[in-house]
Amino acid sequence: MLQDAEHILCTALQSGDSAAIAQARQQLGQALHEHHQHTLALEQLNAAAVLFHELGDQRAEGETLHLLGRVYDTLGQKEAALRTYLQALDIRCHIRDHVGESATSNNIASIYVDTGHLSAALKYLLRSLEIDTALNDHHGEGVVLNNIGETFRALGHYRDALDYYRLALNIRQEVGDRRGEAITLNNIGELDYDMGRYEDALQHLKRALSIRREVGDRRGEAITQYHLSRTLRALGQLDTALDDNRQAAQAIAAAGDKWIEADVLFHLALLLEETGCLAEATTTLEQCVSIGESSSYLGTEKHRAKLAELRARSAS
Repeated sequence: MLQDAEHILCTALQSGDSAAIAQARQQLGQALHEHHQHTLALEQLNAAAVLFHELGDQRAEGETLHLLGRVYDTLGQKEAALRTYLQALDIRCHIRDHVGESATSNNIASIYVDTGHLSAALKYLLRSLEIDTALNDHHGEGVVLNNIGETFRALGHYRDALDYYRLALNIRQEVGDRRGEAITLNNIGELDYDMGRYEDALQHLKRALSIRREVGDRRGEAITQYHLSRTLRALGQLDTALDDNRQAAQAIAAAGDKWIEADVLFHLALLLEETGCLAEATTTLEQCVSIGESSSYLGTEKHRAKLAELRARSAS
């Protein structure tokens, strides 16, 4: 797909057709993002957005800005992602692109959840759910209901979170959204973990992992392996937890999801410390802090403090 997109751009550039060039740059940017070449993806998508704006193609400009927001989010650049999503939302609302408005509202909410602005997240999610319900978009409803569950979990409203997760899971199973089903099962497993129900968490996470492997969702598989690792650690199964965490760290690093990578590496460092591997734990924390500093990760101060603690222990 990447080579095809590069060839299409080369052909468009030779033709000098601005609309074709803009479309080709957008397609190449999306392909680069999917191949984890995020910096190159930003270059192509920014160029496409400028061209679509000059051409007056607002629908394509809104779509491209939405894609740009996703890339910034993956890189951990949450402020840039939010700013870009809001630009996309303005355009999509203006041209009454309701499907696009719902998708961008949902992604804006995810940024607000990540940065702790949970009331703002709920506002955008409820707007997205309203649109999806009006459009009879059951797939979209499943996505948004899951994310409302995520927001309530972040608020500590576990009963509400579980209610929304169950609604999302029912819809995703009804429409055959296996990838989405795995996401919600993973999230229910995380909720079980938060509530100290580790055996229940293990069951939900194993179901999620099986589906993610079935559908070939490697990034999702790594995320679930990370949550399995946390659960196994809580159950005292440190060796298995360490194996899962190492695998997750490698896959997430390859995907370039900076905030998730920081989480995974921090937990890996804790496991290494608990299994007596202090030197490797220190090196892992150094990576973790470096990623946090480069991506404005909110947990970086906690990671620095842990790194200082390990260095002091090593020096004593």
